[in-house]
Amino acid sequence: HPSRHRGPRKPAMTSWGPVASSKDKKKHEVVQQTAPSFNEVVHKFFGELTEVSEQASEWMGKQATCLASGLSTPRRKTWSLRWYLIELDVRTLAETCPRDLELLRVLTDAASLMARPLVPWDISVKEVKVGNVRCLWNWPSSFESPELVPAKCLYVHGGAFCLGSPETHIQLTSQIARRGQIAVLSPDYRRCPEFPLSAAHEDCIEVYKWMVENCQSCGGDTAADGNTNASNNSVAGCPRATSNIVIGGESAGANIALSVALHIRDGRCPLPAPKGLALMSPWADLVDAMERTSSSWTNNQVCFVLPDLAELFARWVLVAQKHGGVQWDAEGKAKFAELDKEALIALAKNADVSPALAKSFKDLPHTLVTIGDGETLRDSQLQLVERLRKDGVTVEKEVYEDMPHAFALANFVAGGCCEQPSAVVDRFAAFVDARCGMPFPKQPARGGCKCCEIQ
Repeated sequence: HPSRHRGPRKPAMTSWGPVASSKDKKKHEVVQQTAPSFNEVVHKFFGELTEVSEQASEWMGKQATCLASGLSTPRRKTWSLRWYLIELDVRTLAETCPRDLELLRVLTDAASLMARPLVPWDISVKEVKVGNVRCLWNWPSSFESPELVPAKCLYVHGGAFCLGSPETHIQLTSQIARRGQIAVLSPDYRRCPEFPLSAAHEDCIEVYKWMVENCQSCGGDTAADGNTNASNNSVAGCPRATSNIVIGGESAGANIALSVALHIRDGRCPLPAPKGLALMSPWADLVDAMERTSSSWTNNQVCFVLPDLAELFARWVLVAQKHGGVQWDAEGKAKFAELDKEALIALAKNADVSPALAKSFKDLPHTLVTIGDGETLRDSQLQLVERLRKDGVTVEKEVYEDMPHAFALANFVAGGCCEQPSAVVDRFAAFVDARCGMPFPKQPARGGCKCCEIQ
C-alpha cells in the first residue's frame, strides 16, 4: 500500500512551528527552572572578565616595571655602543623572563640554534658517548682526531646548574679550540633539579677518567716551562700525579670543575690531578647567593645575575641535592617551597654544593680565575682567590673592568673599544696551552666597527 512507503509521520504543524507534545512541554519547563536567567549569565561573564582584566593589568604593571628597570641600565665608561645594547638586551630579558624552569630552558636552548653557525670553518665537531654521558668534541681540523691534539681541556658549561648544554656553549668552546689549538671536550652532564648536583660531579669525573685513559701518551708530560717529567704520570691515583688535561668552565660550570678537582685531590676517585684549573666567573659559593651581604650585590645591580634569579636557582639546586633530585611537577614544586631561607643557607654551607667553602685547597693545581668587575658575584670570587692563595695554590687572577657575569659568552660581539669579552677567551686558551707545555699561537688582528667608535 502506498502509505507504507511514506516514511515517518511528520509532526503536526502550526503557523509558527510544530505542535509541542506534552512530554516536550514538561522538558521545557524543567529547563526553564534550572537554566540561569539572562541577567545572571551577563553578570557572571562581566565578573569573570573584570577578574581576568585585573590579573592582566597587574601582570602588565609588573612587566612594565621590569622592562623599565632593564632599559634604564646605565652605560659604563668602557662599554662600546654595541656592547651597551647587548647589556640592555640581556638585562631586560633577565628582568622580564618567566621564573619557570621549562620556559627558561626553552629560551636558553634556543641559543644553540644561533651558536652553531658561529663555529669557525677550521674547527671540527664530533659527538661521542662516554658511558652514559653524551659529550661534544671541538678541535682544530688540522689534526685528524682530537686525541692527537697535544693540549686538551675538559670544559664544563655553565647555566645556573639547571640550564645549558654543550650546544648552547659551542661558539665559546670552538673559539677556545681555535685560538689555542686545543681539543675541548664538553660533557652534557645531568642537570638540576631533576638530578642532584652530585650527579653532575659523577658525570664529569667519568668523562675526565675517559680522557686520561684515551687522550694522552704513556710517557711523561711536558710542564709549562718546557721540561719533561716522566714521574708525573707514573702512578695514576697518586696525589702528585698529573694528566695533560686542564679542567675549566664558566659560572656554575666553574663550580663543578672546582668540585671535580677537590674530589680528585681528596682521593675519592683514583685519578691523576688535572694539569690546571681555569675558572671564568665562578659561582662557587651558594651561601653568598642566598645572603647577598657583600658590596658587589649592591654596587653591581647592573649585572644580569639578579638577586631573585640567583636565589631561585640556588633554591632549585639545594632542594634537589637534599632530595636526590626533584621532578618539575606539582609535587616537586611543593618541595621547592617547603624550605625557608635559613634551612637553605644551612644546606648551601656544604662544600659539595659550595666548593669555595671547602676546608682546604691545599695541593690543588695551578689555577686561573677571571672575574668581571661588574659582577654581583665579584666579592665571593675574590674571596675564593684569597683562600686559594692562602692554602698555597698558585693562582693567576684577572679582573676585567665593568664586565658582567660570564661575559666570555658574548665574545663574538666584541670589537672596537670593547675587546674584553674576546680577550678573556684568549687568556683562557693561553692558560690551557701554558699548562700543557704548548706555545700560544699568534692571534690575528681583530678590527672594530663603526658603531664601536661612537662614544
